[in-house]
Amino acid sequence: MKVVAQKQTKIILVISLILLLLIGLVVIFKDRIILFSKIKSFGKLDKYSHLIDDCEVEKKKGEIVLHCKGVLKSKKRTIEEECIKVEILTNDDTDLREEDLCIDIGGLDWEDPYGDSTAYIPVNIDLIYEKNNIFTCSLKLIELSVINDDELKLLFDKNPKLLNLKKKILTKFAGEIYKNNYRLLEMPLIGEESINRTSFYDAKLKSISVLDSKNELTFEITIKQKKYDVVLYSTKLFYEDNTTKAVTFLTIDDFAELKVGLSYLVITRSASHILSNKIDDYCLSIEEKLPIKRTIINNDFFSDPLFGFCTIKPENYKDMYVPNVEEYITSTLRDAELKGKDRIILDKLLLFSLIAY
Repeated sequence: MKVVAQKQTKIILVISLILLLLIGLVVIFKDRIILFSKIKSFGKLDKYSHLIDDCEVEKKKGEIVLHCKGVLKSKKRTIEEECIKVEILTNDDTDLREEDLCIDIGGLDWEDPYGDSTAYIPVNIDLIYEKNNIFTCSLKLIELSVINDDELKLLFDKNPKLLNLKKKILTKFAGEIYKNNYRLLEMPLIGEESINRTSFYDAKLKSISVLDSKNELTFEITIKQKKYDVVLYSTKLFYEDNTTKAVTFLTIDDFAELKVGLSYLVITRSASHILSNKIDDYCLSIEEKLPIKRTIINNDFFSDPLFGFCTIKPENYKDMYVPNVEEYITSTLRDAELKGKDRIILDKLLLFSLIAY
């Protein structure tokens, strides 16, 4: 009996050692085993099968789709192929690996929404494979779409290498500015009352002239990839020196301080509906606190948007009534193009402030 027990013990030890060895091999080669099982489950991919580890796999009728995330760095086209150079997010989006992805001409579905920018663009990358048979799949389409800014922020938090590229990456927010060279922002004020803010970037002041007791300021601004002479009217505004950060309230008599040839960030105000007497009543209640000309303004002044607005508001709110700012700008550009002009007047946008670069 003792001999039998010893044999059983040896057998158990041998089996245990074999199991431990197998478990060790599974742990060591886990990734390859998973990759093999995935490939076997839907057939061999003719290209980029190694991306299965880092991308979400979707099986469709007659198709396999790899949903990847990455950063588009560049693209090129040859006689036979379209290729993109990307940084693929790997290891549960915590790392990056550079890849060159190529497909036959016509197989890349991507149009740069920012006008062939040279910046890096965060993109969803879908590689769509067509099943040839139960054993093989061939790449037929690569689709790219821009990753939204909220998701991108989460990816920055997870991936230090991606964060290191942040300065080169064009977010959707920055991309819209890049494409249009202006930004729209609605600013809620009292109850349902709101005043829209529009900022124009890199606006070079070309001239200042007086017209009907108003100052006509003409800026050279690139809007939607084309240069225009943009005319804005004003009798008073806030001026910020970007070097000292000092903000001064200027009236029409002080506009000579503005320098022709200098570039500014131009900020305007408009209203999507006719403003009510509530704002007039509010402005009257704080009238004694409002700045007078050439006053140096404390930035705390702008913590309540109405303080600034009450200082520069027009006599007639209809003068700044713009139901849809985007449509107003677009239609003005369209009319100028039809007339073959490079000069546009945006008289419905109330000039609020200039920030010198």
